[in-house]
Amino acid sequence: MKKRKKPSLGERIRKDYIKIINSTLIFIISYILIYCIYQFTVIFTASLWGLDSTLYYFDLAFNDYSHLWTSHNILIINLSGPVISLIAGMILIMFIFKLKQFAGLQKLLILWLSLHGFNHFFGAFVSGVLTGEGFGYVANWLYMDASMKILFSLVLIFIFVLTGYYATRNFFETAYSRSRVQKKGYRTVFLMNQALLPWIFGSMIILIVKAPNNLNYPYETCMLLTMGFVIIPIFFNHKARHWLRKRWFTKRYSVALDYLILLILLLGVFRIVLANGLEF
Repeated sequence: MKKRKKPSLGERIRKDYIKIINSTLIFIISYILIYCIYQFTVIFTASLWGLDSTLYYFDLAFNDYSHLWTSHNILIINLSGPVISLIAGMILIMFIFKLKQFAGLQKLLILWLSLHGFNHFFGAFVSGVLTGEGFGYVANWLYMDASMKILFSLVLIFIFVLTGYYATRNFFETAYSRSRVQKKGYRTVFLMNQALLPWIFGSMIILIVKAPNNLNYPYETCMLLTMGFVIIPIFFNHKARHWLRKRWFTKRYSVALDYLILLILLLGVFRIVLANGLEF
């Protein structure tokens, strides 16, 4: 039997770069999609009270001085986006991710969508408390004092950290090579390429796309940072088992052009169409 040739260092580095690029593309795509789901949910909920809104790539603006605002609809409107994001994240990871017809980068897209969905609930509360925007309005209009806000933030962060801890296995299921998740030395490298570095590079690209307005509207910017609560813990789940089924593993040795094209289209719409605001 012919012995399989061991890949050279250059080939391994190239494959690592491709993993990072592909996962970064999917990270940004997932962020934009969840951002839109979040904001359009808020827009729809506000329209039930006849409140007009304008969607930008960096914020959702309302007429703060409208007589239509009440303490009741302020709570419901600002709660609607985070709740839908949480529900979407749960459906994606608990049901869609487990479907057998999805593999490789498809599973990675579902996973990133789910994590962004969770972040737009758990991370949104923390970001809202810090910035006084978005989900933070709910805490303010429930008249939470500082100690209650801190307590709720810590509880949600704890749940979010646990979510990341148990997401280790889900990241393993997006791999194309069994050796990457079976060998201890490869596990950390794989998670860095598939999760940590895409989060860092993807967040930087999103900040560049939103510049300079992201400095004036820090709510979403903070949420890019709170993603760390779900990313960092995946490195500490050393007992994560990986049920390896052949159908899960789809080899990809090149940049995913389909995801690259999709990202370019989404960024074009996101940055150009929403630059002057889309009124509803």
